[in-house]
Amino acid sequence: MARRYNIDQIRRLQKNVRDKEYRLRKKGAADSSAALNSPRQPWSSVKTMTKSQLNAYGRELERYKARENRLVVLKNGETISKSTLDKIDELTAKWNARARAERERIGGLTEDASDIIKKRIEQNRSRLRGTVFGSIADLENLELPTSVSAAKYRLAQLEDMNRLTFAKRRAGQRRNMVSILDQMGEYGLATMVRNMTNNQFDILSATKNIWEWINLYYKPKEAKGREDAGRFDDMGHERVASMIYEAKNYDKEARYIKVGDQEKLDPASPMGKAVAKLQASEFSRNEKAQFRKIAEFAPSFAEFVSKA
Repeated sequence: MARRYNIDQIRRLQKNVRDKEYRLRKKGAADSSAALNSPRQPWSSVKTMTKSQLNAYGRELERYKARENRLVVLKNGETISKSTLDKIDELTAKWNARARAERERIGGLTEDASDIIKKRIEQNRSRLRGTVFGSIADLENLELPTSVSAAKYRLAQLEDMNRLTFAKRRAGQRRNMVSILDQMGEYGLATMVRNMTNNQFDILSATKNIWEWINLYYKPKEAKGREDAGRFDDMGHERVASMIYEAKNYDKEARYIKVGDQEKLDPASPMGKAVAKLQASEFSRNEKAQFRKIAEFAPSFAEFVSKA
């Protein structure tokens, strides 16, 4: 049964709430009910309340003064519940764990992917932070939100980031890239990106600076129509095309195995079988032509041969 309050109990509760407001103001909170999140009303209004209103008001005062209702003073003088900040910390830690696992997965796809991803994240940390698509960076050293609205925005962003699987993030990023390349008239490159395997696209988006190059030429605000959103010059086209070809010709199955104290290419993997054919000169004319095309965009292929 809900607790009932008489006028004397309400008076004591109001005093307790005033004391809590005073302590918050001493910590820098602004002197307003909105900033303090306080339900306290003038005594003249309290005296006109009905019994049911008085009981509801008493419960509000109880909740506000409760020890569990810890409030933190923000930079702009507003107060926010400690539980909201704890939720932000919890979601940040969850995101960091997921992002770390995804970086490790993509970092294991090629020999140097892990180092490249780490370097790119450090170079672009401020720009990538908080984005829903594209970023697999940790959220480090986040300062306390400066206002209640900033805290709510950050909480919503973190909920979105953790709700979205990396498969959906990849799909969204791929759609964006294909759409932009189409708008720029690069239909061939758009088709290649659309038809990439998931691992190929992960290599492209996480280890290549393709978005930086696309954004350098993509000018949607200057477009006169859907098919006029900027164009690559020869250098831009060549650079973007080479990154797409490198990722397209990536082979995840270039696995390594331990042989004594050394790592060697797994001869049972597709890349291992290709290297064995190369060493035995068993490539057909067509295969050799294809190999030359791959080697043009993936010079590191030679490293697989030396390690076999």
